[in-house]
Amino acid sequence: MSSRRKYAVMSVLSALAFATIFAVSYYASEADELISARAIFKVYVYKVEVGEKNCTLYVPIPARDGRVLEFADVVNAPKNWSIVDTKYGRMLKIEGDFEAYALSEKPINLSNAFLLRPRFGGGSAYTTYIYSTCNTSIKIRLVGYNEWWEERGIWKKKVKWWECYQDVVDVEVVAGWTVVEGELVAKKCYSAKCIEECLGKSRSEQRRMVL
Repeated sequence: MSSRRKYAVMSVLSALAFATIFAVSYYASEADELISARAIFKVYVYKVEVGEKNCTLYVPIPARDGRVLEFADVVNAPKNWSIVDTKYGRMLKIEGDFEAYALSEKPINLSNAFLLRPRFGGGSAYTTYIYSTCNTSIKIRLVGYNEWWEERGIWKKKVKWWECYQDVVDVEVVAGWTVVEGELVAKKCYSAKCIEECLGKSRSEQRRMVL
């Protein structure tokens, strides 16, 4: 084969290789391009677990923009609860365990979410107050999560994932006012196990409670 023909063949092969790499790169990027995203389930879970059931407590309550979560906002809330004004702000008065749910009209994110209040200090770690008429353990969990469906790429592949945040106070308190620490943690989940750990229950259990 002459040098000129070899050069022509090599040129053609190089052009084909370049075109192949370009096509593969293009379709790979197009295959993962976000086409649409929809939050199909948006909910808050507010739960208080108390070790000693025969005492009265004032505990932090979900609030946003100066407004606390009211009875009309929640689903399946216990009847024996009330909101009281304290020297630290409005709080939830309960006797024993408490669990309630609230649906959100918009996707939940930390810029628009309900958080436990009162809270003092910024960032993920903060302090708050709890009043109790007895010595007891107490765990307060406010969870907000979104369930997302996305369509990606030229084949409109459906991808399911979840956003979840937990605002948690898990402490021992004594009778009277106790200053306690809380922590805010946010994460994304791409497996059912991950989101169930964040929620504390299976997603099917959560849906049965709020729907």
